Amino acid sequence: MGFSYERTSSGRMSLCCDACGKAGARKYRCPYGYCYPVALCKECKSGEPGRDFKRYHVENDCKGKHEAYAAACAEHDRRIAAGEFLRCSAYSGDCPKGWVEVTFRGSTGERVRYMPLTSYHAVDKRDTTEADYAALGPVLEAPPAG
Repeated sequence: MGFSYERTSSGRMSLCCDACGKAGARKYRCPYGYCYPVALCKECKSGEPGRDFKRYHVENDCKGKHEAYAAACAEHDRRIAAGEFLRCSAYSGDCPKGWVEVTFRGSTGERVRYMPLTSYHAVDKRDTTEADYAALGPVLEAPPAG
């Protein structure tokens, strides 16, 4: 999400309000740090857009979502510290057709493995290990010939 700016008569850039478009707005962050900030001018902040902004965080459970995300990040960090290697990226550009290069990151560095795209796409991507992929097909240390 981007913000809009307008050049003032003095040549400075001024943040525009997301609700009315008027220059001179300020950014207001989610009180729980979960969702994107919004730009509001003084009038919109004290009016209905400001009240909508406050309601949004309650109605969309930003607090609960932030806590769940923080717990998932803590679990990820715990697994890395325990010596597991977890998937961090993938690239298929230089691989033979139907294969993908997957990088796993652990506390001691990174390692690269190669697997069929069908195996790669069959597993949820967050915190996936080599063993998760190996259960579905071959996981190789070097790219396959071809």
